[in-house]
Amino acid sequence: MILQELSTTIREARLALGLSQAQLAALADLSRATVIDLEAGKLTELGVSKLEKMLMVLGWSLEAAPLAPRVHPRKPSDALALAARTASVSYRAMLPSAALEESLVSGSIPSEYRAHLATLINEAPAPLLIRAVQSAAQRRHVAPKAIWKNLSRWSHELQTTRTL
Repeated sequence: MILQELSTTIREARLALGLSQAQLAALADLSRATVIDLEAGKLTELGVSKLEKMLMVLGWSLEAAPLAPRVHPRKPSDALALAARTASVSYRAMLPSAALEESLVSGSIPSEYRAHLATLINEAPAPLLIRAVQSAAQRRHVAPKAIWKNLSRWSHELQTTRTL
């Protein structure tokens, strides 16, 4: 969860406890300006220890949990389809999700999609790439590690800027 997403939760928790921004800042050893910026969603960085201390003051904890995919109600949530579309943004020909899945699993790079796969490695957000690997691995009953090995080899063969 990013700070902007936490801002409303922190503000609501502070108000529920009847604390002012100045009081929360004092209890968490922060400046009032930091609390104001955090609650306004303007703060882009706050150390983990500071965030954890503020949350503890409010009776909350900082925990790590797997990300749930963000699904738009009218858009496909299929990670392979989204990854294929991401890889195809700059090209006239679309990379079909079935071809992406086959390539990920087999490790072969179809010549007509070399540029697409380089774009996928360079530009796809890491969470999307991870979900696409998981999806292909599940659908084809292959270990994700084998797919990551293929992607790593591709990043060298295609001379991508992102090394996997």
